Amino acid sequence: MVRRSGDVTNVKTYIGEQEQSCPFCGSRKVTIEEKDGICFYLCDDCGAVISFQGSEEKEDAARCWNRRAS
Repeated sequence: MVRRSGDVTNVKTYIGEQEQSCPFCGSRKVTIEEKDGICFYLCDDCGAVISFQGSEEKEDAARCWNRRAS
């Protein structure tokens, strides 16, 4: 889904097989929104909202999203 707000394009997609589930509740119902060149992960179940500074590219954000503490 693409929404236009002035000159800003917001793209909304859902996590795929390459992304891990929400680190807080384990849900797969996670939305990825791109706004102003920043990717945000939003969990539809627990409400967590996560973004990563310096991860303007979707591939960088996915790599950060999948990183978990040992």
